[in-house]
Amino acid sequence: MGHLRRSLKIARHLVEREPAASVLVATGSRVAHRFELPESVDYLKLPAITKLANDRYVADGLRLESADVFAVRSAVLQAAVRHYAPDVLLVDRYPLGVSGELEPALRTLRSCRPEAQVILGLRDILDDPKVVSEEWQRKGHQQAIARYYDRVLVYGDPRVYDIVNEYGLVDPVARMVTFTGYLGEADAGEPAAEVRARLGVDDRPFAVCTAGGGKDAGHIANAFLDAMEQLRGEGWQGLLVTGPCLDERARALVTARARLVNVRVETFVADLPAHLAAADVAVAMGGYNTMCELLALAVPAVIIPRTTPRVEQLIRATRFAEIGAVELLHPDHLSGATLQRAMHRRSAVSRSKVRAAIGATTDLRGLDRAAQLLTTPLIRRHALAS
Repeated sequence: MGHLRRSLKIARHLVEREPAASVLVATGSRVAHRFELPESVDYLKLPAITKLANDRYVADGLRLESADVFAVRSAVLQAAVRHYAPDVLLVDRYPLGVSGELEPALRTLRSCRPEAQVILGLRDILDDPKVVSEEWQRKGHQQAIARYYDRVLVYGDPRVYDIVNEYGLVDPVARMVTFTGYLGEADAGEPAAEVRARLGVDDRPFAVCTAGGGKDAGHIANAFLDAMEQLRGEGWQGLLVTGPCLDERARALVTARARLVNVRVETFVADLPAHLAAADVAVAMGGYNTMCELLALAVPAVIIPRTTPRVEQLIRATRFAEIGAVELLHPDHLSGATLQRAMHRRSAVSRSKVRAAIGATTDLRGLDRAAQLLTTPLIRRHALAS
């Protein structure tokens, strides 16, 4: 869900900044229908794929061979670019698509609409530098960026992680890079007091655990319930958001057990930031979007990062733990007891202390800056046309 959540955040800020704009989001997410779309934003559903390992993706749902599912995605993207004819194309993460399926659309756009701006958006950290450098060299990513793209936006702060140096980006790609800052959003929506009242928490200690998409987070859900069992005697209550991809059997077991330890279970909540803001402590993986929300809201948080098939989350969690913004709990050391102790420690840290640790080193204004950079070509073009 990470790519889609990031794209929708940017889209919402873009249309707020430029109300005349319309945004079409192309996504393979199987839960896209669960998200509330901003005005003037729609999505184009691509056949879903799932990652087995680095560079290994297969169809997720359709009974198609990998080559066929990518051929369908490619044809849909090419048709969308030809008929939608965007002024700006923002590509998330992969310059040519996951398996090269975007390249025909890029060629079409450059041929039919050469004045369009093509922009690559990258999260702050992609993976271990050696892995990224080898992957980009093998797939010719820097050459593809130089050939098809006008700009690269990095949704991060070089003081936290400088991908130009870490990944050995060279000119002309290095000169294309603009760091926007993290895509943080300090407005959580529903006030924390109202969330707590709605959930019946009131003044009792309240913990929120979010497991991302949920596909590989069963160990975190179970450790959270173990920790909450130990905290139950102190009056703690909890919310566990399993993610829509946790398999049904595991979800049923987690739900049955959660009832015994004062934990409410939800598969998905559209307003996750509001629930995080209401928590005395949050437990989460180290995904980009969740980390941005935790940082922007200064939530005391324990991060249990994914370490395979990429170490991106571990690197991110380590960097922010080093400045005191979060507490890192390595999954190799995860148990109910270690998580319970970490939750106790982190819940005692004030939001003002978390905010001070973040503010000294981290730019969280990325949404405004990204929206500005994306709408500037639209405004200039329309001004010239008028």
